[in-house]
Amino acid sequence: MQIENSNEWTSWIENAITSRNIKSYQYKNFSNIQEISPNTSGKVYRANWNGFHGHLVLKSFCDLNVATLKEIVQEIQLRRQVDYLNSIIRFCGIVKDDPRNFFLVMEYADGGTLKDYLKENFKNLTWNDKYDLAFQLTHVVSCLHEEEIVHCNLHSNNVLIHQKNIKLANLGLSKRIKEACDPQINLRSIPYIDPRSFGKQKNRNNQIEVYSLNKKSDVYSVGVLLWEISSGCPPFCEEPYGIALAMEIFNGRRETPISDTPLYYIKMYTDCWDMEPDKRPTMQQVTSYFQKKTGCETNDVDYDEMVIDDHETMVDNGHVNEIIQKECEIGVNGENVNDNVNDNVNDNVSDNVNDNVNDNVNDNVNDNVNDNVNDNVNDNVNDDINDNVNEIVNDNVNDNVNDNFNDNVNEIVNENHEIMDCDEEMADNDHEIEIHDDNINELVDLLSDVKDEEEKRKIFEYLNENNISPQLMYDFISISQDNVNSVILLGKFNHFGIETDINEQKAYELYQKAACLENVHGINYLAYCYEKGIGVKINRSMAFELYQKAADLENAAGQNNLGYCYDYGIGTRVNKKKAFELYKKAKEQGHCVAQYNLAQCYEEGNGVGEDHDIAFKLYKELADKRYPDGIERLGHCYQYGIGAIINFERAVELYKEAEKLGSMSGLTKLANCYHHGIGIKVNKKKSLELYKKAADSDYNIAQFNLACIYDKGEGVEKDYKKAFELFERSANGQHPEAICYLGYYYQNGIETNVNEKKAFEFYQMAANLGVKAAKFNLANMYEKGEGVDKDSKRAFEIFKELAEKEYREAIIQLGYYYQHGIGTDVDGRRAYELYKKAKYLDNNIVEDIEKDVEQIFSQYEQGSGDVQNELENSRRNKRKRRKNND
Repeated sequence: MQIENSNEWTSWIENAITSRNIKSYQYKNFSNIQEISPNTSGKVYRANWNGFHGHLVLKSFCDLNVATLKEIVQEIQLRRQVDYLNSIIRFCGIVKDDPRNFFLVMEYADGGTLKDYLKENFKNLTWNDKYDLAFQLTHVVSCLHEEEIVHCNLHSNNVLIHQKNIKLANLGLSKRIKEACDPQINLRSIPYIDPRSFGKQKNRNNQIEVYSLNKKSDVYSVGVLLWEISSGCPPFCEEPYGIALAMEIFNGRRETPISDTPLYYIKMYTDCWDMEPDKRPTMQQVTSYFQKKTGCETNDVDYDEMVIDDHETMVDNGHVNEIIQKECEIGVNGENVNDNVNDNVNDNVSDNVNDNVNDNVNDNVNDNVNDNVNDNVNDNVNDDINDNVNEIVNDNVNDNVNDNFNDNVNEIVNENHEIMDCDEEMADNDHEIEIHDDNINELVDLLSDVKDEEEKRKIFEYLNENNISPQLMYDFISISQDNVNSVILLGKFNHFGIETDINEQKAYELYQKAACLENVHGINYLAYCYEKGIGVKINRSMAFELYQKAADLENAAGQNNLGYCYDYGIGTRVNKKKAFELYKKAKEQGHCVAQYNLAQCYEEGNGVGEDHDIAFKLYKELADKRYPDGIERLGHCYQYGIGAIINFERAVELYKEAEKLGSMSGLTKLANCYHHGIGIKVNKKKSLELYKKAADSDYNIAQFNLACIYDKGEGVEKDYKKAFELFERSANGQHPEAICYLGYYYQNGIETNVNEKKAFEFYQMAANLGVKAAKFNLANMYEKGEGVDKDSKRAFEIFKELAEKEYREAIIQLGYYYQHGIGTDVDGRRAYELYKKAKYLDNNIVEDIEKDVEQIFSQYEQGSGDVQNELENSRRNKRKRRKNND
């Protein structure tokens, strides 16, 4: 485009060319010109120059006006400050021999943009490669900041790759040109932009102040890019970049860590993208942290040894130990992490006031933002975010603060006066309550040896026994964050909503801080978050890796949890023998849950020979220790004659005892006894009450049993809606049969729309967990082509596998397949053998194939009196069923 309004900037360029400070190129000397990348400020071409065999880049501009020329000059001046850096694309000169042709001539990057490079090469990148990219990025931005240069526009489309090395495309030129011509935010860069810039604040004169991007804004962008390097894809790549996403980021949403990422690396980028700029490290601190953690200068760390494969269990302990360092000594900011933790915890009335005001404000903000954002998005998604969203946020914030501040302060001050009055009364009391670190440490140790569903009850039980109010404990752990166990316990209070709202995200963050301090309880709880999806997306590989770390530290809970992973294939392959060994090792340290799991191994023959006598002995030892689930399991032994003579009455006594001690499994077993009249009179009403109590405590077995009651209408009216909800809740807790039932509900459209694909997925999940009925249904779906491509051969294979495990329905179906040559060759003799085996297991044959059975029997046993009698009885039963139906 032709240059307009020649002025001091064009003169500056002319003088620089004349004095040979800038090289001048002639357009005619370029050949093979190809456009490679359009952008918001112009176009980018690749070209050859004269006899030079390599490529150069020509960058043009959409609107070459005075403002654009000014920014070009500034870019050239900035580049002179950092021309010693190889990590910035070299500025070669200018093409300016024709008013229609004004180009910057730049070095060419053969790897393209970082975004494209990761897309094409990520599968082949080792962790050494990823680390090199990450370190180069942090180093070059750190160098810019040392020169007092703020980039303000870092994203994966203007970070380039040349010879596998990072190169910054520019020093923010594109952004400055766009702002000079059009102040709207580029929606394509939303995830990389400091979210503080999405909001505006009013000064004391009630004037809008726009947030200015700064060095900490670059730090935020680098944090996002570090995540992108670890993941191989742009942030939120499956979502549209627009106002809605901007608001979610503004409200704290971030991408989740990738499973094979070392924890020090995760901590690095999560610190960088903290919402509060003051809490972000400087780029120099990030670079220094990289060097300290990895010994990057000698490059003697093999990062690939840190990766735990989903299907392998080999772990290089030497490198895994580097994953979680003592962040309490040196954090990313070069500060004590305990100080960082304390930043989140306040111990005075003013902070409490701010917390409550912020809660009130946020509720009002979110209501207003959501309403207004939806309108703005629908009206014009490309409206300027600052104009359409941020004013809404800040106006509402200021209005709500003004309206509600005094009320909130008065209310909070009154509440604190009441607390102070209460404290004075307690001071006068002979039983003055004091909490010490010993209480915290003791409680955290207790929680490490109870089942997940028992933890909340155990907290209240401990507090009650020690005459400590939950509020007093919450206040103490909030201001005692120098004890890492207080960090963990505060996580538990947020997890369960004790004296605060349930906040799984905060719980996850607190567990993560404890893990970074190399606290083994923190490592276990962080793993549990990844296993169950608490405050973070489910990532079973990461859970396995962390449990492995805890086990390597000889922690009994970690050994038990790792054994559980091997037992059920969580983040690794099922290995019952390995699970048994780990349970045994943890049991030897006195871990009750591990002893419980070990006893189950002996009871069921998992990883060891079945031995009911040893199982009974282990359960009895737990019962003698007053371990609730040990008492329940001892009752189970008496109910089913496992290592003991069957005694239903004794079983009920033990279930009642376990229930009183808080055992959810004991409560559920007791409900089952009332329901079926086992060792006690049938009492459906009592059974229902007990099932509901256990189900409300999120015990998935109770949820499943209660769902079955509503599904079948046993003692209650059938209620498929309640059944569906309970099956869903139980399935979320990984109950195998509940998952199978969900598949059935989706397949048949019970309290939901028919969704064969989803049904197939649920059956597949349940089948993988060992549910034979799910596997049978899966085979039928392959046969009919429901939710999956029709595949009779695959159906045949599944039926055959189930038949070998004595699953009667599969035996019949397999016989039918052999008889009619479905998925296999016709084999009447084999069909006859299978039908005969099925009749031996259960004389009732499925009516749909009764004729086939009669045909095959008459063919292979013609003249046999016993067979003729069987056939006649079969026909008689069939006529009787028809008569009853009539």
